[in-house]
Amino acid sequence: MKRQDIIIRELANGNQLSLTTFEFEGSDQNAPSLFIQAGIHGAEVQGNAVIYDLMSYFEKNPPLGKVTLLPCANPYGMNFKVGEFTFGRYEPTSGRNYNRHYAQLEQKDKEQIKKFAQENMETPWEEVRASFKEGFIQWLDKKLLTINHEGADFTEALNITSHRLAAAHDIFLDLHTASSASEHIYCPKHCLEGGKYFSIPYFIV
Repeated sequence: MKRQDIIIRELANGNQLSLTTFEFEGSDQNAPSLFIQAGIHGAEVQGNAVIYDLMSYFEKNPPLGKVTLLPCANPYGMNFKVGEFTFGRYEPTSGRNYNRHYAQLEQKDKEQIKKFAQENMETPWEEVRASFKEGFIQWLDKKLLTINHEGADFTEALNITSHRLAAAHDIFLDLHTASSASEHIYCPKHCLEGGKYFSIPYFIV
């Protein structure tokens, strides 16, 4: 298991907050890689427990493909208390939802993607996939360079940092919980068949 600490914010007292990932190298380099995060809403701690159990499991049962785990995707939100309440859904300065500010495509980005598709109509799929992933990661890196990690921009910096981590993988799972809800998965149409393996009854497509 390999640990990585990524500093995301410095507090007023000089202490630093980090995103901490744990990577389990897979036994098959050709197998799909997986990124799982929990706790982007700081008060939703059940996902942290799920990842803790996964860490224990993978230490004894190495995965086939590489697995990277981010147990706490929002340490600032998890630690921000109002009385006994964990105020972890919204950033207290800006009021922004912590889960709404991932990287967004602008018109110029959409035009570049269209051009990329047109130029690679005959290119083998694996080459297209690898080239697009590389370009997407570079695009996220440029986004991070333009964002202030303090104040109102913190939610965007937080989201894009985890987005950047996830982009290096083939599959990305973001664990959330609610006080009262049926078990469900947000899932794109092309992943519905694979989603059935989770044995969760409801899908929001």
